[in-house]
Amino acid sequence: MESIVIETDWLGERIRTFRDLIPPHPRALFVGLNPSPVSLARGHYHQGILGQRMWRRLENAGIIPSPPPRGFHDELLGEIGIGITDLVKRPSRRSDCLTPADFAHGRSRLLALLDRLRPRLVCFIYKKAAEEALGRRLSPGAGLIGEHLCRAPLFLFPGPYAGDAAARSILRQLRLMLIPPQS
Repeated sequence: MESIVIETDWLGERIRTFRDLIPPHPRALFVGLNPSPVSLARGHYHQGILGQRMWRRLENAGIIPSPPPRGFHDELLGEIGIGITDLVKRPSRRSDCLTPADFAHGRSRLLALLDRLRPRLVCFIYKKAAEEALGRRLSPGAGLIGEHLCRAPLFLFPGPYAGDAAARSILRQLRLMLIPPQS
């Protein structure tokens, strides 16, 4: 697979970031907050400690194969009809390094992407990304959050520090939404 690290303009600055990995007619779009320097150095989405926890939880829920049959997790998402992007394309070590302009630009970009793609579900990997996309704070909790963007229902992954039992329950719900049981 060709490199997913690209150079692009972000608010007038040339940056290295990830290109969106989106299959035609995605069933779902996973949306992270922004790339970490660790992930960019490794050349794939969500390669830091918290990102690796997300991939393991998706494996344990049966949403993605464990281990990936080849390559990296982000490369196989498209094969199962799931796309992945970040709300903000500017890399940073922490979210407090991002500006209100980053979030506003990212929200506009995400809304245009959703309007064009029309995924059946938008899954926010981090609560901060969902809050910035919606423009307001969310109540605690994960799973379906009763909100929509561009007519797509929103799902919030369990937080990276959520207990394993709670995360399993929430991701079981996501699995049923993404991979309906065979009749």
